[in-house]
Amino acid sequence: MTNTSAIATQPEHDALACDQSLPLPDRRIDAAVHRRFRGFVLDLQSGPCADGIPIPHYSSSLDAVIDLTHEVLPGWIYRVATCSLTDDVWLMPDSCHPDLGSGFLERWPDEQAWLDRRPGMDASFKPTPRAAMSLLAILIEVIDAMEQNRAPELGVPAARTLFAAALEARLHPYR
Repeated sequence: MTNTSAIATQPEHDALACDQSLPLPDRRIDAAVHRRFRGFVLDLQSGPCADGIPIPHYSSSLDAVIDLTHEVLPGWIYRVATCSLTDDVWLMPDSCHPDLGSGFLERWPDEQAWLDRRPGMDASFKPTPRAAMSLLAILIEVIDAMEQNRAPELGVPAARTLFAAALEARLHPYR
């Protein structure tokens, strides 16, 4: 039996975690993420490759997602915490970054709102443990939100759209 009392005593935390399930890690998701952020992917029988080598396992490797985060959002900080109930993740600009911090503060002067409204995001996902998928989902949502000049959404619609398209693509390759 799962003890949910720890999360139930924190209604704001429970609201963030509700209906936040993500798909299982999948190489099709890895290929879609690589295409979105890094470039061409060739789907071989042995798995997705770029420049003759296998692409990173973004959906299952926290190290791969962290490397991608540093590449596409330089100067941003992240947190990943996993417990028996949820994976809790946040992503936001680092106001203390020696080179980029002052630029972040100029662009988004209300630092106290960075996780509440924009540009960052704080979310919880269940079931656990899928820390790589959780950080990947908010990374995709935050980047999409910045590209569209909107606040990131807790439901991570940009990530869900990318994941769903990736998982369906291989099922129907000749559509």
